[in-house]
Amino acid sequence: YRRALAINPNHINALGNLALVLAARGELDEAEACFRAAVRTPGSGHENASWNYANFLIRRKGDRQTAADVLKQGIAANPDSGRLMVGYAEEMILARRPDDALAALNTAREKGANQEQVEVDHAYALQLSGAPPIDCIAAYRTALSLRPNDASLQLNLAQVLYLQGDVEQASSLLRASL
Repeated sequence: YRRALAINPNHINALGNLALVLAARGELDEAEACFRAAVRTPGSGHENASWNYANFLIRRKGDRQTAADVLKQGIAANPDSGRLMVGYAEEMILARRPDDALAALNTAREKGANQEQVEVDHAYALQLSGAPPIDCIAAYRTALSLRPNDASLQLNLAQVLYLQGDVEQASSLLRASL
């Protein structure tokens, strides 16, 4: 990748791939510099560079706020990227900003993002937003139809069902999730 960058120092894919190699080697500062250069470079690889940089920030640096900013900038540069919108929504869920998450997920749906992930995240964000229990139940059932063995979804649906007084169905879900 360094040879490619010697020829074209703004080659977005070479920058992003070199960043991944450097991160794998533990050379985090140099990897971050390559990621920053990649996301500043316009081109067809920008969406991947944004995705990879955000994941690097989360997994290697523990910097979720900067990752959310990178995802938001990536969305601005790649408005059709459902993947970046889902990633941003997940960061908003973790930041306890459900309204921002729901808005991003609605857009991600329109952009054809992975439906399973959109519906799972939508259920979590909807419950976090304080939506009416009946809406949360419907969202969790939709998510479970796509991911039927997901224990977290089963547990969260059981919680909402308990709140609604449906102890029998909630208990059944709890047993199934264990």
